[in-house]
Amino acid sequence: MVRSVGVLLVHGMGTQPEGDTLAYLGDPLLTWASAWLAGHGGHGCVTGCGRGCSVAGTPRHVHARWELKRGGDKNDSDCVDVLIAEAWWANLFEPPSASRISGWITPLIWGVGWRGFLSAAITAGVVMFSVEAFSGDWGGSLVVATVLAVALCIVVALLPAALLLVGKLPGKVGDASASALNFLVLAVGDVMVYQRNPRNAFAAREKIRQDLHWLTDRTDKTVVAAHSLGSLLSIDVLSETKEPKVKFLATFGSPIKLLKLRRNHFLDRLDQVDRGTSWANFYDPLDFIGGPVDNLPDFPYNVKVDNGRSVLGAHGGYPDNAEQFQDALYRLIIFNDDNDPGTTDGNLAAPDTRAIPMENAPDNTSATSDDKARVEDSKLKKAFNARGCRSFNGTAFMALSLPAALAGAYLLYRNGWAQRVAQLIKGQNFIPNSVRDFVTAAVNNPDERQRVAGTLLICLGTTAVVAAFLLWIGHLLLMQYEGRAEESVAAGKHPGRNNFRVYLTGIWLALSLPIPSALEFYWSDLPHILTLLSMPLLVMAAMVAWICHVRSFRPLDLKPGAEKGGSGRARMVDAALGQVFNEIKQQSRRQAPPKASRPRFAMPLRR
Repeated sequence: MVRSVGVLLVHGMGTQPEGDTLAYLGDPLLTWASAWLAGHGGHGCVTGCGRGCSVAGTPRHVHARWELKRGGDKNDSDCVDVLIAEAWWANLFEPPSASRISGWITPLIWGVGWRGFLSAAITAGVVMFSVEAFSGDWGGSLVVATVLAVALCIVVALLPAALLLVGKLPGKVGDASASALNFLVLAVGDVMVYQRNPRNAFAAREKIRQDLHWLTDRTDKTVVAAHSLGSLLSIDVLSETKEPKVKFLATFGSPIKLLKLRRNHFLDRLDQVDRGTSWANFYDPLDFIGGPVDNLPDFPYNVKVDNGRSVLGAHGGYPDNAEQFQDALYRLIIFNDDNDPGTTDGNLAAPDTRAIPMENAPDNTSATSDDKARVEDSKLKKAFNARGCRSFNGTAFMALSLPAALAGAYLLYRNGWAQRVAQLIKGQNFIPNSVRDFVTAAVNNPDERQRVAGTLLICLGTTAVVAAFLLWIGHLLLMQYEGRAEESVAAGKHPGRNNFRVYLTGIWLALSLPIPSALEFYWSDLPHILTLLSMPLLVMAAMVAWICHVRSFRPLDLKPGAEKGGSGRARMVDAALGQVFNEIKQQSRRQAPPKASRPRFAMPLRR
């Protein structure tokens, strides 16, 4: 039996070049599907338009075939012809006029940018406070940190206005400034442009609607995968067209929660989507743009994932999350509700392992499908845990780098490193005079407190480079670990790697070595060392604890009755994703206490 499935990829950035969506979303999906099928005795390949067909009047697309044998019969197999197309609409959006820029930049900075400003201000404040507390001056650090934070906010707030003025100038400088302003408006504030520019939004929805019709006319069923702003456009299109062939809508990084879009503003349109369409919404708790959507009891099906990225990178890290996002999207695509005898009108009456025929591996044919499903679930759970471990290590590396750099700076300070640097650069003409004057003035300052603070900052500049290099090595190691783990899960093997644990231990020792070394060599100066390191250690420990709480322990608090799985659309996603994703959803949910019901008194019937 051969089925045809269409996958419509909808990008979420207003300046996305044509074809990038296939590379950003389509390539990881095809890679994961081919690796998973090869590891389970199947075969997946691109059958046409390897570079993406671009024909006039059609969206850019690519053909693929996924095939997996059923049991031991070589002639009995499941085949899926996949047609992946991108709905490109970026050329239909125009930057708003200059008069509107000031209208959306302020709420954008307040709603999104304050996290980056706060992080920068905290880091600068911690460094300055620790250095000046170490030198004996307790007053200047808070003033300096506050000035830096305010100056950063002012610079970012005035950046659009400055680009607007410079963009009026003739020549390459003006053109570059205008291009930078267009990118800032469409890439960073694309959702607000979408809300306040209905003419371009209508054109983008029409383009997505045309691409959707083109895809559904050529396939048996369709899955729409939309990122960020693309999720809003896709829901608008699905609510207007009510296309019955769209079985699943997969959104990730959806900004509905960020923009406070409530039922009277946007969510009312969700009720108009065809009842045969199920919605799976993927979100990373550190994604400051996307998040869970609290709407109907079964619409959407919120799935919490861990992209293993920082706050700034979590929004774009979904395609790289193979074990969770790519695997879930692959399951939605291959799911065949027609194979389930309990299916009625496209809604599953009960989850059934036979509803996912491509989950049956050809090896160990004597085992039942339930046994194989349990083995697959066990390996997938271990993969999720390994991903959480890698995410924790990356966060902890970043948090430990600041205390380690300060401890290393203290060691260099005690060994006279700043004085040696001043001697080395004194006769070097290639070094700017301002740098030489700053180093010389800091080392020879007659005020002892300022001299101590200045020399310590010079030493910190040296150790910060070493800490950044170690962070880069740790990042490369974690990325390689992630790639090997993905290959293992796709091949049906255990995702753990003992040799990577040894390497991670080495990075941990290299980062933390300056702290015990400072305590060992200069134990008599313990109060000074604690003064220097206590504040960074406390702040970084609080940051790691907050990230772990947000990603692993903070439950998803939806309104009472949400996601009970009582209707067919929720059970459809349950059956497609399987038990592991269902457990993740249940564990991330906070069970709302039942409301106390008021006693009802029967009214006597009147005769």
